[in-house]
Amino acid sequence: MHRIDRDTAGLVIFSVNPQERAQYQNLFRDREVTKVYEAIAPYSEDLLKKLPMTYASHIKESEHFLQMEEVDGVANTDTYIELIEVNAPWAKYRLTPGSGKKHQLRCHLNSLGIPIRHDQIYPMLTPYQEYDLDFSKPLQLLAKEIHFDDPVTGQERSFMSQRVLA
Repeated sequence: MHRIDRDTAGLVIFSVNPQERAQYQNLFRDREVTKVYEAIAPYSEDLLKKLPMTYASHIKESEHFLQMEEVDGVANTDTYIELIEVNAPWAKYRLTPGSGKKHQLRCHLNSLGIPIRHDQIYPMLTPYQEYDLDFSKPLQLLAKEIHFDDPVTGQERSFMSQRVLA
């Protein structure tokens, strides 16, 4: 129900009962799930003056395999961005996407001039390696929290990853 990129760490949610799956998937479609991510990206004093902020843009698939790009048009993505801490030249940001487009967080931070640390797709697509993958520098993006009202039981559900970014 909630999936993340191969390079992203953190929470993933599965539905084990096929008869209930659609009810849970509809929560995501209807934006009734709050997802919170953390990311390490360059510290930007200029951006600090604007935070917290909601960044919205129109993104679509680019001509480069895997990458998304911002284009003119009505916004189809939005991300609430907060600064958690600064350890110059890096900072830790809390990202709360309102929408859930492919690579939305990565694309948004890159467009703001602060690409996520160790991102092999933004701003520059690193050639794909089928073998001998280098995991010594993991993408510094963490799916930290997910909150929603369970459509089957009505219970409030909250999940938090215990992982932390390096």
